[in-house]
Amino acid sequence: MKRSIVLVLLVFFSCDFSQGNDRFIRKTLDDGVIEISWYYHSYISDVSPDFVEVKKGDVVKVLFEAKDVISNVQLFGDTIYLSLYKPVRGIVHTKNPDLSFFGYHLLIDSLATREEYYARPDGKKK
Repeated sequence: MKRSIVLVLLVFFSCDFSQGNDRFIRKTLDDGVIEISWYYHSYISDVSPDFVEVKKGDVVKVLFEAKDVISNVQLFGDTIYLSLYKPVRGIVHTKNPDLSFFGYHLLIDSLATREEYYARPDGKKK
């Protein structure tokens, strides 16, 4: 009994939990006023959703969170274009995103093609 408790504690404390929150950046956009980051977290499994986050100064706002849906993020003038591939087949965590913030507007396009979705950039560790 003591051996199994010691073994369980040894395994638990030898786990490195700090590795679970590494960010893998798919794309970053910066127009000098805001910075947009599209990223996901590194987990053991592949269930990490993608996040689209906007930073202005010290204020950070997560615009959109979804699993297997986001195909691209673009910035033109004061409009952020978020391209989605078949949102009904993925898991969308953000149900009612803010469409206006920091003087910018969010435009969501849910008509991305399969080719656009599979051409999305791989994440690079931050």
